[in-house]
Amino acid sequence: MMRLLLLRHGAVAAGGVAYGRRVDPPLSDEGRDEASRLADRLHLDDRSGPVHVVRSPTQRTQETATLAGLSVDAVEDGWIERDLGDWEGRPWEELWAEAPDAIQTDPEAFAAFTPPGGEPFTRLRERIADALTRLVHDRDGEGTAVVVCHGGPITHAVGHVLELSPAVALRLRVGTATVTELRAWGDDRFTLERFSG
Repeated sequence: MMRLLLLRHGAVAAGGVAYGRRVDPPLSDEGRDEASRLADRLHLDDRSGPVHVVRSPTQRTQETATLAGLSVDAVEDGWIERDLGDWEGRPWEELWAEAPDAIQTDPEAFAAFTPPGGEPFTRLRERIADALTRLVHDRDGEGTAVVVCHGGPITHAVGHVLELSPAVALRLRVGTATVTELRAWGDDRFTLERFSG
């Protein structure tokens, strides 16, 4: 059995623009405070076994890990946020005015929509499922893995574990600087122990 703690980075100074993979805003003052308080909520002690820390390759996860007092063992592309393509860096207010009406009212239409040049939700789900399996396999299913990443990957990790469709998984809200806990029972069987919305 292996424990996996998925941490979302702290709040960022994004100024109301879309960001994902290409646009990487720093933590806001609030986000830095949130990240500094994360260490007390991880419950890492001698019973945790070997602890392996990975993060996505963004400055916001690097800042969060540092402020939470985590020593990062690896930076892994598999845990990066969804690529929003041509939407990144543009104001959300402007984007919603241009977007198809259906994606604002129909969860299935939203899950099926991909911004121009962006990553489909189905590809994100596959990427996160692969990252979960690889993380457990590489650590022989033992100890604790801490992953500092983003709301999208955490949402789809939980969706994968609970076998939720993307449209249903997208109803989950992952708060900033929160801890979601999974347990791995072998390479491909997981349970959800704690979800922080």
